[in-house]
Amino acid sequence: MIFYHQSLMPTDAETTLFSVLTSRVFAEFEDHQTAITSRITSLIEQAQKQGENPQMLIEDYLSKDCEHCCSASEIAWFLSTSDPMQYCFNKLAENWNGYEPFLAQREKADSQLQQQALQIYMQTDLRAYLEAVATIYPI
Repeated sequence: MIFYHQSLMPTDAETTLFSVLTSRVFAEFEDHQTAITSRITSLIEQAQKQGENPQMLIEDYLSKDCEHCCSASEIAWFLSTSDPMQYCFNKLAENWNGYEPFLAQREKADSQLQQQALQIYMQTDLRAYLEAVATIYPI
């Protein structure tokens, strides 16, 4: 299932960044953040398999030089700890304040919004992900 809740991801850019496939509902921000970091690694691996250069994409979209990173996990760590991504994580952490995951789970999510979130998730590649980061981060 896709983990999506409108109060955590009110915009398309935030849906792009923060929706993840998971078999459970997250009880806290840190679990959600860990799943996002794993997704970033997967997007980087996918980009590499398609012949993309993730380091150059990060530099193009975020003006951050990560040429020293070689593996997908190193690049993901670099991106996850960069100022732009930390800004995005801080926005998500703010959204988690006051969010009750088990109450939210009981609420029936709008199926149209769920479907839209799933579509955004499925269409997201590394370029789209970095574009969403750049949209949220005030450069």
